[in-house]
Amino acid sequence: MQDMTGHERRALGTVAVTGGAGFIGSHLVQALLAEGNRVRIIDNFDSYYQGKEANLLAVRDHPALTLDRTDILDTQALSRSFEAVDVVFHLAAQPGVRFSFENREKTRSVNVDGTRSVLEAASAAGARRLVFASSSSVYGLLETLPVSERQVPKPISPYGQSKIEGEHLLNDFYASGRIETVALRLFSVFGPRQRPDMAGTRFLQRLTSSAAPLVTGDGMQTRDFTYVEDVARAFVAAARSERAAGDALNIGTGRESTLKRFLSLIVDFLGLKDSAVEHTRSGEGEPGRMRCDARRAEHALDWRATVGLPEGLRKQVDWWVNEFMPDEERRLFQQRMTKSHV
Repeated sequence: MQDMTGHERRALGTVAVTGGAGFIGSHLVQALLAEGNRVRIIDNFDSYYQGKEANLLAVRDHPALTLDRTDILDTQALSRSFEAVDVVFHLAAQPGVRFSFENREKTRSVNVDGTRSVLEAASAAGARRLVFASSSSVYGLLETLPVSERQVPKPISPYGQSKIEGEHLLNDFYASGRIETVALRLFSVFGPRQRPDMAGTRFLQRLTSSAAPLVTGDGMQTRDFTYVEDVARAFVAAARSERAAGDALNIGTGRESTLKRFLSLIVDFLGLKDSAVEHTRSGEGEPGRMRCDARRAEHALDWRATVGLPEGLRKQVDWWVNEFMPDEERRLFQQRMTKSHV
Protein backbone atom coordinates (compact mmCIF):
# COMPACT_ATOMS: atom_id res chain seq x y z
CA MET A 1 0.00 0.00 0.00
CA GLN A 2 1.26 3.49 -0.85
CA ASP A 3 0.97 6.86 0.88
CA MET A 4 -0.05 10.14 -0.76
CA THR A 5 3.51 10.71 -2.00
CA GLY A 6 3.66 7.32 -3.72
CA HIS A 7 6.00 5.72 -1.17
CA GLU A 8 5.37 2.20 0.05
CA ARG A 9 3.75 2.06 3.49
CA ARG A 10 4.90 -0.63 5.90
CA ALA A 11 2.61 -1.86 8.64
CA LEU A 12 3.58 -0.57 12.07
CA GLY A 13 2.96 -3.96 13.71
CA THR A 14 0.84 -4.16 16.84
CA VAL A 15 -0.51 -0.79 17.93
CA ALA A 16 -2.69 0.43 20.78
CA VAL A 17 -5.14 3.30 20.50
CA THR A 18 -6.41 4.79 23.75
CA GLY A 19 -9.76 6.43 23.16
CA GLY A 20 -10.08 4.31 20.03
CA ALA A 21 -13.89 4.28 20.18
CA GLY A 22 -14.09 8.06 20.08
CA PHE A 23 -14.57 10.50 17.23
CA ILE A 24 -10.98 10.81 16.03
CA GLY A 25 -9.87 7.51 17.52
CA SER A 26 -12.34 5.42 15.53
CA HIS A 27 -11.15 6.98 12.25
CA LEU A 28 -7.56 6.31 13.26
CA VAL A 29 -8.41 2.68 14.04
CA GLN A 30 -9.91 2.25 10.56
CA ALA A 31 -6.82 3.75 8.93
CA LEU A 32 -4.52 1.49 10.93
CA LEU A 33 -6.49 -1.65 10.13
CA ALA A 34 -6.56 -0.74 6.44
CA GLU A 35 -2.74 -0.75 6.48
CA GLY A 36 -2.57 -4.25 7.91
CA ASN A 37 -1.76 -3.42 11.53
CA ARG A 38 -2.96 -5.36 14.56
CA VAL A 39 -4.94 -2.86 16.64
CA ARG A 40 -5.90 -2.84 20.30
CA ILE A 41 -8.47 -0.30 21.38
CA ILE A 42 -8.35 0.87 25.00
CA ASP A 43 -11.52 2.78 25.89
CA ASN A 44 -13.60 3.02 29.07
CA PHE A 45 -16.72 4.32 27.24
CA ASP A 46 -17.05 7.20 29.67
CA SER A 47 -20.55 8.62 30.13
CA TYR A 48 -19.43 12.08 28.90
CA TYR A 49 -21.27 11.17 25.72
CA GLN A 50 -23.28 8.19 24.54
CA GLY A 51 -23.19 6.20 21.30
CA LYS A 52 -19.48 5.47 20.98
CA GLU A 53 -20.19 1.80 20.28
CA ALA A 54 -21.69 2.87 16.94
CA ASN A 55 -18.35 4.39 15.95
CA LEU A 56 -16.89 0.89 15.72
CA LEU A 57 -19.63 -0.82 13.74
CA ALA A 58 -17.56 -0.88 10.55
CA VAL A 59 -14.60 -2.63 12.22
CA ARG A 60 -15.87 -4.47 15.29
CA ASP A 61 -15.60 -7.91 13.65
CA HIS A 62 -12.20 -7.29 12.09
CA PRO A 63 -9.88 -10.22 12.91
CA ALA A 64 -6.95 -7.89 13.67
CA LEU A 65 -8.90 -5.82 16.21
CA THR A 66 -9.25 -6.31 19.96
CA LEU A 67 -11.12 -4.08 22.39
CA ASP A 68 -10.16 -3.61 26.04
CA ARG A 69 -12.72 -1.74 28.15
CA THR A 70 -10.04 -0.24 30.33
CA ASP A 71 -9.58 3.08 32.10
CA ILE A 72 -6.27 4.80 31.36
CA LEU A 73 -5.91 5.59 35.08
CA ASP A 74 -5.64 1.85 35.74
CA THR A 75 -1.91 1.38 35.09
CA GLN A 76 -1.94 -2.36 35.80
CA ALA A 77 -4.69 -2.98 33.25
CA LEU A 78 -2.88 -0.75 30.76
CA SER A 79 0.29 -2.79 31.19
CA ARG A 80 -1.59 -5.91 30.11
CA SER A 81 -3.13 -4.07 27.13
CA PHE A 82 0.27 -2.76 26.03
CA GLU A 83 2.05 -6.13 26.02
CA ALA A 84 4.05 -6.58 22.80
CA VAL A 85 2.78 -3.25 21.43
CA ASP A 86 5.08 -1.37 19.07
CA VAL A 87 3.31 2.03 19.00
CA VAL A 88 0.79 3.68 21.31
CA PHE A 89 -1.58 6.36 20.03
CA HIS A 90 -2.85 8.25 23.07
CA LEU A 91 -6.18 9.94 22.25
CA ALA A 92 -8.13 9.13 25.42
CA ALA A 93 -8.98 12.39 27.19
CA GLN A 94 -11.61 14.42 28.93
CA PRO A 95 -12.52 16.87 26.13
CA GLY A 96 -14.33 20.18 26.26
CA VAL A 97 -13.03 23.68 26.93
CA ARG A 98 -16.32 24.76 28.52
CA PHE A 99 -16.68 21.50 30.43
CA SER A 100 -13.22 21.99 31.93
CA PHE A 101 -14.15 25.20 33.76
CA GLU A 102 -16.82 23.41 35.77
CA ASN A 103 -15.00 20.08 36.00
CA ARG A 104 -11.40 21.02 36.65
CA GLU A 105 -10.60 18.01 38.81
CA LYS A 106 -11.82 15.43 36.29
CA THR A 107 -10.15 17.26 33.39
CA ARG A 108 -6.81 17.26 35.18
CA SER A 109 -7.14 13.70 36.44
CA VAL A 110 -7.87 12.20 33.02
CA ASN A 111 -5.68 14.43 30.89
CA VAL A 112 -2.62 14.77 33.11
CA ASP A 113 -2.63 11.80 35.48
CA GLY A 114 -4.03 9.61 32.69
CA THR A 115 -1.29 10.66 30.29
CA ARG A 116 1.36 9.90 32.91
CA SER A 117 -0.21 6.47 33.43
CA VAL A 118 -0.18 5.78 29.67
CA LEU A 119 3.44 6.88 29.34
CA GLU A 120 4.54 4.73 32.27
CA ALA A 121 2.73 1.64 31.00
CA ALA A 122 3.87 2.12 27.39
CA SER A 123 7.51 2.63 28.30
CA ALA A 124 7.49 -0.31 30.72
CA ALA A 125 6.01 -2.52 27.99
CA GLY A 126 8.82 -1.56 25.61
CA ALA A 127 6.71 0.36 23.09
CA ARG A 128 8.87 2.18 20.56
CA ARG A 129 6.86 5.39 20.26
CA LEU A 130 3.86 7.22 21.69
CA VAL A 131 1.87 9.73 19.63
CA PHE A 132 -0.22 12.11 21.74
CA ALA A 133 -3.37 14.05 20.82
CA SER A 134 -2.71 17.57 22.03
CA SER A 135 -4.75 20.63 21.07
CA SER A 136 -4.59 24.13 19.64
CA SER A 137 -6.11 25.13 23.00
CA VAL A 138 -2.58 25.14 24.42
CA TYR A 139 -1.94 28.47 22.65
CA GLY A 140 -4.70 30.51 24.31
CA LEU A 141 -5.31 33.99 22.89
CA LEU A 142 -3.18 34.35 19.80
CA GLU A 143 -0.70 37.17 19.39
CA THR A 144 -0.11 36.58 15.67
CA LEU A 145 -1.70 34.54 12.88
CA PRO A 146 -1.06 31.99 11.62
CA VAL A 147 0.13 30.46 14.87
CA SER A 148 3.31 28.41 14.66
CA GLU A 149 4.93 26.13 17.19
CA ARG A 150 7.35 28.97 17.98
CA GLN A 151 4.61 30.79 19.90
CA VAL A 152 4.90 30.12 23.62
CA PRO A 153 1.77 28.27 24.82
CA LYS A 154 -0.38 30.37 27.15
CA PRO A 155 -3.54 28.32 27.73
CA ILE A 156 -6.58 30.17 29.06
CA SER A 157 -8.70 27.15 29.98
CA PRO A 158 -8.19 24.19 32.31
CA TYR A 159 -8.49 21.96 29.25
CA GLY A 160 -5.69 23.77 27.42
CA GLN A 161 -3.57 23.73 30.57
CA SER A 162 -4.06 19.98 30.94
CA LYS A 163 -2.92 19.40 27.36
CA ILE A 164 0.28 21.42 27.72
CA GLU A 165 1.03 19.57 30.96
CA GLY A 166 0.57 16.35 29.01
CA GLU A 167 3.13 17.60 26.49
CA HIS A 168 5.56 18.36 29.32
CA LEU A 169 5.23 14.77 30.51
CA LEU A 170 6.03 13.55 26.98
CA ASN A 171 9.13 15.76 26.95
CA ASP A 172 10.30 14.28 30.27
CA PHE A 173 9.91 10.69 29.08
CA TYR A 174 11.58 11.44 25.75
CA ALA A 175 14.50 13.32 27.31
CA SER A 176 15.16 10.46 29.72
CA GLY A 177 15.22 7.94 26.86
CA ARG A 178 12.24 5.96 28.11
CA ILE A 179 10.16 6.22 24.93
CA GLU A 180 10.02 8.22 21.71
CA THR A 181 7.17 10.75 21.73
CA VAL A 182 5.35 13.05 19.30
CA ALA A 183 2.59 15.52 20.21
CA LEU A 184 0.08 16.65 17.61
CA ARG A 185 -1.69 19.94 18.30
CA LEU A 186 -5.03 19.45 16.59
CA PHE A 187 -7.03 22.35 15.16
CA SER A 188 -10.88 22.18 15.17
CA VAL A 189 -11.42 18.64 13.90
CA PHE A 190 -14.74 17.95 12.14
CA GLY A 191 -16.37 15.19 10.12
CA PRO A 192 -18.50 12.05 10.55
CA ARG A 193 -18.91 10.73 14.13
CA GLN A 194 -18.20 14.14 15.62
CA ARG A 195 -18.98 14.34 19.34
CA PRO A 196 -22.45 15.63 20.33
CA ASP A 197 -20.98 18.65 22.13
CA MET A 198 -19.13 19.96 19.07
CA ALA A 199 -20.43 22.70 16.78
CA GLY A 200 -21.16 20.66 13.66
CA THR A 201 -23.18 18.03 15.49
CA ARG A 202 -25.05 20.63 17.55
CA PHE A 203 -26.02 22.51 14.40
CA LEU A 204 -27.18 19.32 12.68
CA GLN A 205 -29.21 18.20 15.69
CA ARG A 206 -31.18 21.42 15.77
CA LEU A 207 -31.51 22.02 12.03
CA THR A 208 -32.92 18.53 11.40
CA SER A 209 -35.42 18.92 14.24
CA SER A 210 -36.70 22.31 12.99
CA ALA A 211 -34.98 24.23 15.79
CA ALA A 212 -32.85 27.32 15.35
CA PRO A 213 -29.13 26.56 15.71
CA LEU A 214 -27.38 28.16 18.66
CA VAL A 215 -24.37 30.26 17.69
CA THR A 216 -21.95 31.52 20.31
CA GLY A 217 -21.19 35.21 19.95
CA ASP A 218 -21.77 36.84 16.58
CA GLY A 219 -20.55 33.86 14.56
CA MET A 220 -17.61 35.78 13.13
CA GLN A 221 -15.03 33.97 15.26
CA THR A 222 -12.73 31.91 13.07
CA ARG A 223 -11.30 28.41 13.28
CA ASP A 224 -8.95 26.27 11.22
CA PHE A 225 -11.39 23.44 10.51
CA THR A 226 -9.50 20.19 9.83
CA TYR A 227 -11.14 17.07 8.43
CA VAL A 228 -10.94 13.99 10.64
CA GLU A 229 -9.49 11.61 8.04
CA ASP A 230 -6.66 14.06 7.38
CA VAL A 231 -6.01 14.08 11.12
CA ALA A 232 -5.95 10.26 11.23
CA ARG A 233 -3.33 10.29 8.46
CA ALA A 234 -1.22 12.69 10.51
CA PHE A 235 -1.22 10.30 13.47
CA VAL A 236 -0.06 7.41 11.29
CA ALA A 237 2.66 9.56 9.74
CA ALA A 238 3.79 10.68 13.20
CA ALA A 239 4.30 7.06 14.22
CA ARG A 240 6.74 6.57 11.32
CA SER A 241 8.66 9.81 10.96
CA GLU A 242 12.16 9.96 12.41
CA ARG A 243 12.15 13.73 11.98
CA ALA A 244 9.15 14.08 14.30
CA ALA A 245 10.63 12.35 17.36
CA GLY A 246 10.45 14.55 20.46
CA ASP A 247 8.50 17.29 18.69
CA ALA A 248 5.11 19.00 19.02
CA LEU A 249 3.46 19.73 15.66
CA ASN A 250 0.46 21.75 14.51
CA ILE A 251 -2.09 19.75 12.53
CA GLY A 252 -4.37 22.03 10.54
CA THR A 253 -5.11 23.37 7.08
CA GLY A 254 -3.67 26.87 7.30
CA ARG A 255 -7.07 28.26 6.29
CA GLU A 256 -9.32 30.40 8.45
CA SER A 257 -13.14 30.15 8.26
CA THR A 258 -15.84 31.82 10.31
CA LEU A 259 -18.35 29.86 12.34
CA LYS A 260 -21.02 31.68 10.31
CA ARG A 261 -19.68 30.16 7.07
CA PHE A 262 -19.41 26.75 8.72
CA LEU A 263 -23.10 26.92 9.62
CA SER A 264 -24.18 28.31 6.24
CA LEU A 265 -22.55 25.37 4.45
CA ILE A 266 -24.46 22.90 6.64
CA VAL A 267 -27.72 24.74 5.94
CA ASP A 268 -26.98 24.61 2.21
CA PHE A 269 -26.11 20.89 2.22
CA LEU A 270 -29.34 20.11 4.07
CA GLY A 271 -31.23 21.80 1.23
CA LEU A 272 -32.61 24.51 3.49
CA LYS A 273 -33.16 27.93 1.97
CA ASP A 274 -32.33 29.68 5.21
CA SER A 275 -32.43 29.20 8.95
CA ALA A 276 -33.18 31.41 11.89
CA VAL A 277 -30.28 31.62 14.33
CA GLU A 278 -30.19 32.12 18.08
CA HIS A 279 -27.09 33.74 19.52
CA THR A 280 -25.64 32.87 22.91
CA ARG A 281 -22.86 34.41 24.96
CA SER A 282 -19.33 33.66 23.77
CA GLY A 283 -17.76 30.79 25.65
CA GLU A 284 -15.10 31.33 28.29
CA GLY A 285 -11.64 30.30 27.18
CA GLU A 286 -12.38 30.53 23.45
CA PRO A 287 -10.10 32.64 21.21
CA GLY A 288 -11.69 35.00 18.69
CA ARG A 289 -9.53 33.84 15.79
CA MET A 290 -7.49 30.76 14.98
CA ARG A 291 -5.36 29.79 12.00
CA CYS A 292 -2.61 27.22 11.91
CA ASP A 293 0.88 27.31 10.44
CA ALA A 294 1.31 23.63 9.53
CA ARG A 295 4.59 23.90 7.63
CA ARG A 296 6.54 22.11 10.34
CA ALA A 297 4.22 19.09 10.12
CA GLU A 298 4.45 19.15 6.33
CA HIS A 299 8.23 18.88 6.62
CA ALA A 300 8.44 16.42 9.52
CA LEU A 301 5.59 14.12 8.46
CA ASP A 302 5.36 14.58 4.68
CA TRP A 303 1.75 15.43 5.48
CA ARG A 304 -0.72 18.10 4.52
CA ALA A 305 -4.49 18.47 4.79
CA THR A 306 -6.25 17.50 1.57
CA VAL A 307 -9.97 17.78 2.37
CA GLY A 308 -11.46 21.27 2.32
CA LEU A 309 -14.28 22.55 4.49
CA PRO A 310 -17.12 22.19 1.91
CA GLU A 311 -16.12 18.64 0.94
CA GLY A 312 -15.69 17.52 4.52
CA LEU A 313 -18.91 19.10 5.75
CA ARG A 314 -20.86 17.45 2.94
CA LYS A 315 -19.56 14.09 4.21
CA GLN A 316 -20.52 14.99 7.77
CA VAL A 317 -24.04 16.01 6.74
CA ASP A 318 -24.48 12.80 4.72
CA TRP A 319 -23.35 10.77 7.74
CA TRP A 320 -25.79 12.55 10.02
CA VAL A 321 -28.77 12.16 7.69
CA ASN A 322 -28.06 8.47 7.11
CA GLU A 323 -27.42 7.63 10.76
CA PHE A 324 -29.95 9.65 12.71
CA MET A 325 -32.95 10.52 10.58
CA PRO A 326 -36.02 8.22 10.28
CA ASP A 327 -36.41 6.63 6.86
CA GLU A 328 -39.21 8.87 5.57
CA GLU A 329 -37.61 12.08 6.83
CA ARG A 330 -34.28 10.97 5.36
CA ARG A 331 -35.91 10.32 1.98
CA LEU A 332 -37.43 13.80 1.93
CA PHE A 333 -34.18 15.42 3.00
CA GLN A 334 -32.21 13.55 0.36
CA GLN A 335 -34.68 14.63 -2.32
CA ARG A 336 -34.34 18.23 -1.18
CA MET A 337 -30.55 17.97 -1.06
CA THR A 338 -30.45 16.55 -4.59
CA LYS A 339 -32.67 19.32 -5.96
CA SER A 340 -30.68 22.04 -4.24
CA HIS A 341 -27.45 20.86 -5.89
CA VAL A 342 -28.65 20.16 -9.42
